[in-house]
Amino acid sequence: QREYMNSLKRYNDFNNILTTYQHEISHVQELLEEERKRAEEERKRADDSKQRIIELAKFLKELNLPIKEIIEKTGLSEQEIQNL
Repeated sequence: QREYMNSLKRYNDFNNILTTYQHEISHVQELLEEERKRAEEERKRADDSKQRIIELAKFLKELNLPIKEIIEKTGLSEQEIQNL
């Protein structure tokens, strides 16, 4: 009976450890998903910002502003501006 009780205790200990790890893994997965969503939102904001800069550069180019000034105001390269 003592051996059975020791075996049962080891089983319960193992089961508790396994349950704890499963919870921790689940929590890490949730954190990773949140981080993925944040990264996607940040990428989208960066894309939106880049698009606004391109629109500004197009507008400045249409106003015949010198390329040098457009570069200074937008941070775009001369090639990027010429490709607009």
